[in-house]
Amino acid sequence: MDSISTSSNGKASYNYIENIKNPCWFCGSEMIWGCDFDYEDYGLEGDGIVATLSCSGCEAYAEFYSKPKEEQ
Repeated sequence: MDSISTSSNGKASYNYIENIKNPCWFCGSEMIWGCDFDYEDYGLEGDGIVATLSCSGCEAYAEFYSKPKEEQ
């Protein structure tokens, strides 16, 4: 399991014990990709992607938004 500690400057730092590419912010378990959506599916303007992930440990849910292509 990953652990989160606070460094002397007050910022969180991660100690990776397992090789998890997308650790859950809350419990450190692996985030599992669910689906990709176009911005249009979410009623957003531009040509971007919304990726959804859920945690394999605590069932947290996350959405990641790419920058619209015209802004890149």
